[in-house]
Formats: sequence, structure tokens, C-alpha cells
Amino acid sequence: MNRVLLYAALYSAVLSPFGLADTANATALNREFAVVRSNGALVRGALAVSSKRLALGVYSVTFSNNVSTCAAMADIASATPGKDTGGGSARTFNLGGNGRTVEVKTGQQGSAVDRDFALLIVC
Repeated sequence: MNRVLLYAALYSAVLSPFGLADTANATALNREFAVVRSNGALVRGALAVSSKRLALGVYSVTFSNNVSTCAAMADIASATPGKDTGGGSARTFNLGGNGRTVEVKTGQQGSAVDRDFALLIVC
């Protein structure tokens, strides 16, 4: 199972008993996402309107609404179904401003590397 989807499932499972996440609305929690190629091209997404490569291993993804108060999770994931990415890591940063843009940094073994990735926004 892709780690991004696993994070969404864990978020719902862990917070649900405390009334912090309604399992009946769990599908609403993972409606905002983006799948981005290593060249910065947005392949697909929900409420993701654009993406671009800013520098080696650095990307910005813009959504149609404010995501500044949401949790952002990214993971290395192939933009092509059935293709192995070869591993690596991904980190997210909220860029502030209008609150619609999230920065993702990808790397491998501590060095910046261009990689396909999936970004999940949970609000």
C-alpha cells in the first residue's frame, strides 16, 4: 500500500475514537492530492491546479483552495502505474502567502534528487 494512503487511513483510525475524525467522512479527508513527475508536471490530482519544479529536488504544488491549516504528507511514488521509483524521501512545507501552495523536497540518502511523488492534503 502506498505510504501516503496509509497515512490517511492511520489518521482516520487514530483520531476517530476521540471524535477528531469522522470515519463516515473519511473519504472527504483525502480528496485533495497531487501526483507529480520528476520534471514538475502535474499528472493528476484532486483540487491541485498546478505544479512546477523549482530546483533540483524542489517542487511547488498549488491547490484551488487554502490548505495552510491542513496536514500535508508526501511520499516518493511513481507517476506511471506499475513503475518502481527506486526509493527516496519526500518532505513538505507550507509556503504561506495565499495558503494554496505547498513545497515538496525530494531526495535520496541525504542529497536532493528529482523524483516522482504523491502529495496528500488532509484537512
